[in-house]
Amino acid sequence: MSSSTDQPGSLASLLGTESSAALSTQSRIPVTLDWTEKPKTKDGSTTPHKDEVESIVEEMLDPTKVKTLLHFSRVCKAFLEKSQTDLDLPSRTLLASLILNNITDRNKDETKKHFWPKKSLLRIIEECNVAASSCPSFLLSAIEMRDLEVVKSCVEHMQDIPDNILTKVLQFFIRHIQGTSNGSQESTGTSSPETSTACPVSTACAQCLNKALCCPFNDTFIVDSLRQFSFDEALVLLRYLHFLLSTMPASVQDDSTPTLNIVADWISALLDAHFTQLILSPEARVLLAELAQSVQMQESFYTELEAVKTILQSFKDSVLVPVKQTSGSYSIEVLTI
Repeated sequence: MSSSTDQPGSLASLLGTESSAALSTQSRIPVTLDWTEKPKTKDGSTTPHKDEVESIVEEMLDPTKVKTLLHFSRVCKAFLEKSQTDLDLPSRTLLASLILNNITDRNKDETKKHFWPKKSLLRIIEECNVAASSCPSFLLSAIEMRDLEVVKSCVEHMQDIPDNILTKVLQFFIRHIQGTSNGSQESTGTSSPETSTACPVSTACAQCLNKALCCPFNDTFIVDSLRQFSFDEALVLLRYLHFLLSTMPASVQDDSTPTLNIVADWISALLDAHFTQLILSPEARVLLAELAQSVQMQESFYTELEAVKTILQSFKDSVLVPVKQTSGSYSIEVLTI
């Protein structure tokens, strides 16, 4: 009886028509099927342009061939240029995610020097429409590297960031940006006297937080991830959400600013995650009282808007707008007022 092996198997190998040596030399690039593509010729040949792109990617995935940042940058430039014209978007996106995952794997070895081609990574993120779910460990690596620019680019261009990673991004923005801003303020000895009305975080931190808060999330599952926040980090985020809620009617609304519904969802999730600590902390009681007051003001504001809407609708229904009718050159029109 033959013993079982750990070699990858296939139907062809089980039938004895393919050797194990052929299986061990399979390409690391997965095959993507395009059902809209026309059938290949009898010889099964592919286009030379696609083969060239795959050979470039194979070179990028091999650490023994690409050892320097300059070499990686040159090969990455060739990949982006050729894949834009020779590959469809799904294939291009898949290969780009493989490259990002490969960079993450290269940095797992702590004994070796970090390999982080920042400019090339930014181009891949911005141009290849990479999904965060296909390379979640890459965003974690960017946070560990404290690369603010790469993290911001991921938040801006990756729309399906998992909830647990999204909370880590918020933590990174609060620790890295806001921590640096607080340190600079303490060193200069300046502070804002209008702490009640001013934004509780720096402008740079607010811009980054807005982008992260606008990312889609599950308001049920994200509660467990928000429990990983320290109490101080939770207070910082809650103060900023309270600032957004209190200034929402007067603030300028655009795609980079969270809507009222988004702010309310984040506040609800954050309160659920740190309910006990917020109740017991004397520092949080003042914030909770102000938050309750802001909620009441928003509620009364939108109640008044509903009343105005009803009045305007009644005016609209009572006023009859005259409809222009076609008439001849010589006629008398009677207008009823």
